[in-house]
Amino acid sequence: MIMRFRKEIAFLLFTLLVVFGAGEMGWRYYLQEEYYEKIRHWEHPLYNMHADQPYQYRLKPAVTAENGREELWSYTINGDGFRNPKVVQEKGKKRILMLGDSYTFGWGVPEDAVFPRVLEKMLNAGKAGGFQIINAGIPGYNAAQEYALLDEILPWYTPDWVILNVRVDDAEPQQTIPEAPSRIYGTAVFWLVEDFKEILNKKYGTQFMVHKLYPSTDYLAAYAAKNPKWRIAKEALQKMARLCRQKGIRFAVFILPDFTEDFRHYKLTPIHHEVREWADEFQIPVFDLFGNFSGDDQASYRVKGDGHPNEKAHQKIAELIAVRMALLK
Repeated sequence: MIMRFRKEIAFLLFTLLVVFGAGEMGWRYYLQEEYYEKIRHWEHPLYNMHADQPYQYRLKPAVTAENGREELWSYTINGDGFRNPKVVQEKGKKRILMLGDSYTFGWGVPEDAVFPRVLEKMLNAGKAGGFQIINAGIPGYNAAQEYALLDEILPWYTPDWVILNVRVDDAEPQQTIPEAPSRIYGTAVFWLVEDFKEILNKKYGTQFMVHKLYPSTDYLAAYAAKNPKWRIAKEALQKMARLCRQKGIRFAVFILPDFTEDFRHYKLTPIHHEVREWADEFQIPVFDLFGNFSGDDQASYRVKGDGHPNEKAHQKIAELIAVRMALLK
């Protein structure tokens, strides 16, 4: 009798495992097919999708266009896929490769007012030889994408310096192209379980930890101890530092403030502190620029009808970086 009962229990458990396994496989298949359908129809005037690459998308090469809400501004993308003049090796000039997102790209700002260009002019003022700055900022990029991009383009330019311009949302998943389920569920064992926990949390207010990487505007939460987002961002920073050291290239980090936040009551300083600690741990020179904006009226630094830094902000960022670059020589 006991033996029969054990066999029935074992059969029941086996059946449940088979049903669950089939459900898990079916759910994964459905999500993948849904994703493939999205990317089949995805197009954008500024970006090319590279879904199979870790950087996921790049700027379209050789594109010139206008954009803007209240004020029109134009951008030109060079043949390498960057908002930068054509890169030509200039003998005697030190080359600086700048990584970042839409702030570095200069969203909403004319080309000659973007801080990499302004900084280049400042560094070259009255100096023989001087500097050449390559603006490799791509809107929407996070830290992991910036590392993947650096790994690919570093041999193209062989810079003397790599500068990473960090923003408080650099731990967030990208939102420019449809995100692959394998990335969303990258830290999960069972996709079906994670979605079930998510439903319970929303419907019944439970507090299950959901292991899915979704974009959020709660940037502070991304740096919480149990959130995998911060671990991904920290690992990317470490990889960038390691890669530059291996190539004999100097590497520095500049932390930019969030221009959508109130500079008089800025709530994101814990993120700045966290990134500074990472940089110290990896022995990376790091400069936090927020202190130079603290207490100012952030609205005076923003593009009209937009949250991006305006020409005034780009000018100030360039001045601050120029002063700190002098300390690194």
